Amino acid sequence: MIGEIEAIAKTFEDVEQSNKALSTLLAEKEDTNLQLLQDRIKFTQQIGALTREKEVLQDKLNENNAFVTQSKQVLEQHDKSTTSLNELLNKHQEEARSLEKMLELQKNATTELTLGCNDLKNRLKKMEESLIETSEKAKVHTEAHSRESRRNETLQRELEGMRRRLERYTSGKTSTAEDQIFEYYQRLVRCSICNEREKSVVIARPACFHAFCEHCINERVKVRNRKCPRCAKQFGADDVQKLYL
Repeated sequence: MIGEIEAIAKTFEDVEQSNKALSTLLAEKEDTNLQLLQDRIKFTQQIGALTREKEVLQDKLNENNAFVTQSKQVLEQHDKSTTSLNELLNKHQEEARSLEKMLELQKNATTELTLGCNDLKNRLKKMEESLIETSEKAKVHTEAHSRESRRNETLQRELEGMRRRLERYTSGKTSTAEDQIFEYYQRLVRCSICNEREKSVVIARPACFHAFCEHCINERVKVRNRKCPRCAKQFGADDVQKLYL
């Protein structure tokens, strides 16, 4: 009986030791689980912070992409505007060169007409002197009166013809090639609205550069009909500049 009690006591001690060992192991596992739970919470917080940071960075990236796209569109528009301005500048330069050529031709034609008028004046002066001299000789030599009279009549007719030619030269009514060229260039510098006055102003800023007389343009500005008569582009009073031909 005592032996059984001792065996039971020993068994009980073994069970207690086993329970203590299990309690210790359980406490260690609980500590481990608690540490793992704390680590998990930290990792979850870090993941959340990284996620939010990722979202912020994604928003900034989207904004930067939108800004880059907008900048590219602005640059494309600027490139198109620059190309258009260059084409317009080339066109105006060509028109300016054409106008310079026409002006040079007009100067040459005017010079030729001036020389022709001077020549006619000199010939007319010589004929007048010859007529005076012939008239004086006719008075002195009465025996050659008839011959000299015929000569005087001939000179008078030539003189009248030369005067008429001179008048045609000075009035612009001749039909020579030089006069036709002169009339052509006169039409080029004449206002296309009234067809009377010379061109004296140019519409500069809207970039049409069409020229007219100042009177006609001022009338349009007064009645607020501010469109170019040739190309119908809008212009203001400040866009009208003086033109010196």
